[in-house]
Order: sequence, then C-alpha cells, then structure tokens
Amino acid sequence: MFKSLVSVVTVLAFACCSLLQPVQAAMLETEVLASERLREQSSAQIQQWLARAEVQAQLTAWGVSAEQAEARVAALSEEERLQLAQVIEQEPAAGDVVGIVGVVFIVLMILELVGVTNIFTSF
Repeated sequence: MFKSLVSVVTVLAFACCSLLQPVQAAMLETEVLASERLREQSSAQIQQWLARAEVQAQLTAWGVSAEQAEARVAALSEEERLQLAQVIEQEPAAGDVVGIVGVVFIVLMILELVGVTNIFTSF
C-alpha cells in the first residue's frame, strides 16, 4: 500500500511539474519604458483636455459629441496622439481652446477622409 501511495504521489508531482511553463526574463530597454510612460502621459493629458467644459461646448457646437471625440482619439495612432498632446501642451493654460479644438477637428476630418472612422457621414 505504501509503494502504491508513493507512486501515485510521484506521478502527481511529475504531472504538476509538466504543467509549469518556463519563465522568460529579459532586460527592459530605457526607450521602451520611456515610450510607455510618454504614451500614458499623453493619453491622460488628452483625456483631461477633452473633459474640459469649454472643449466639450466647442465640440457640441461643431456637432461632435464627447463620446465621438473620445472614440476618435482612441483611434489615433501613437504618433498622432503624441502630436495632439504636444499641441495641447504648447497652448497656454487659459489659452486658445478654439485653436486646440480646431486641431482635433482637423485630425478627426483626416481620419474621416481616410476611412478610419465614420462619424461625420452619419449626419
């Protein structure tokens, strides 16, 4: 009985060991970490900007809802998102909201013309 118990435990131990996957470890490059952090910061900055009342009012005046604008921003490539964040960052704190919203509108129009999204044609 003891031998059969030991053999069952041994078989279970080997079965459990075979289920484990090897772990891959690698060094992370500084550029990778920096780009991820920059991506997170730019996304947060754009979301904060879109949440502003005057930005939402201007978008509404142009016939674009906040949800549509957020969907468009989510569809932006990394490069476009970084460019938009730089434009927002360059504007003064109480700055030209219409100018920034204009840039967003132009980006949205480009995405519409390229066929990435379909917001303006639904009106």
